[in-house]
Amino acid sequence: MPNEPVLKKSNSLLPKEISKMTLNELMNQDDVEIIKKRNIVKMKKTMEDQTISLEVHRYNYGETISQSRFNKPKNKKDLVEVVKKMYNEENLTQKQIAFNLDISQAYVSILLKEND
Repeated sequence: MPNEPVLKKSNSLLPKEISKMTLNELMNQDDVEIIKKRNIVKMKKTMEDQTISLEVHRYNYGETISQSRFNKPKNKKDLVEVVKKMYNEENLTQKQIAFNLDISQAYVSILLKEND
């Protein structure tokens, strides 16, 4: 199934020179979750304290590539604050927040309702 994540096992980090790698080189890294949907490829590596991702959108006229690194909040109070900022100030969708923080979209929804 093309929309299903593929997880490869290992403890290595994504390379620091990720922006200079080809997609093929990156996809061959260990412990990288890869999701492909139509013209979008998302690759994510989740570690204990952070999530690193690379997203590629291909178009007929070119492509956009974005790389992100999100530090995971250490407690629920901080997580609620980060989720609300991502949603309200950075205008990310619940699905994008869930992907970036490696939590479920349903949990993002619950966190957004905290203290309302």
